[in-house]
Amino acid sequence: MLQIVVEETVVVETVGLRTLLHLEEDDDRTWWVDSGATSHMYKDRRWFEKLTPVDDGSTVMMGDKSSQPICGFGVVSLTFTSGRAIKLSDVLFVPRLSKNLVS
Repeated sequence: MLQIVVEETVVVETVGLRTLLHLEEDDDRTWWVDSGATSHMYKDRRWFEKLTPVDDGSTVMMGDKSSQPICGFGVVSLTFTSGRAIKLSDVLFVPRLSKNLVS
């Protein structure tokens, strides 16, 4: 039996790369993969399976340097078009977000 093994090493060095990837079509449930985000963030309370309210004045700084209030954190399920679902924990509830972010 003939076996061919191909090995390839690619070294990439990137500084300051920010990636956004749109995952779903429905605007309300749309997730954007944002490599610049420090946490997963979701804007709609209805989709949290578990939610712990936060009322201590915590905020998150956005890419445009504005800050938005964090109203809680919890667990949100992300379902792919393949039907596979994963649970994201420690997702920040930030109602004033324009997009839901996966960090």
